[in-house]
Amino acid sequence: MGLATETKFCMQGWSLGVCVLRNVTRRHMLGVLCGTSIGMASTASFAEMLSILNYETKAEESLEALQIQGTDNRRREGIAIVELDPESADYGRIIIDIPTSPEFVLHHIFYNRDATKAYVTALRTETLHVINLTEFPYRLVPISIPGCKVQENIIFSDDNKTWYVTCMGSENVIVGDAVNDTPIKTIFMPGTYPHGIALHEGIDRIVVASCVAPDF
Repeated sequence: MGLATETKFCMQGWSLGVCVLRNVTRRHMLGVLCGTSIGMASTASFAEMLSILNYETKAEESLEALQIQGTDNRRREGIAIVELDPESADYGRIIIDIPTSPEFVLHHIFYNRDATKAYVTALRTETLHVINLTEFPYRLVPISIPGCKVQENIIFSDDNKTWYVTCMGSENVIVGDAVNDTPIKTIFMPGTYPHGIALHEGIDRIVVASCVAPDF
């Protein structure tokens, strides 16, 4: 199901980091693959299975390699909400498109522990974005996190009140209040490129993996 959906979007000139979904319940889905988190929230006015994902248009040379012509050459990126119920007439279609600035270079989507919020990291802005999944219509709300360059991964505390964002391009981790979504602390990690992150509150430890220097 996911692979066919990805192929359809790629043929429209869109590059997606989503391949497979795991159906948890009829109305709630959550999955992770290829380093990209995906999920859905149910709304009475929507169909049964909706997935939230980020997209970006392919570079012109990539479209030429796929022998796709006649597309808009302007770079686009944003958040798409896609119907994934195979029994729906809208299966595989984008139900809602939330465009964003192409300067953001959206990266990953992460869900808090009760799936009431979706957080979107970006590679070229010091602004994190959050979507309140309990309110419709969905809106991207900016969260300024100064000093966080090349945002990578997010984890949440067991009580769902704190988030941690790794910043691969600025040698630090930003700690934030997950209730009102404001940064509250910076953990400096000189000489590293913070990427993966894990939290074990039982032993009071956070483990951060260092990657490589970003190329932008």
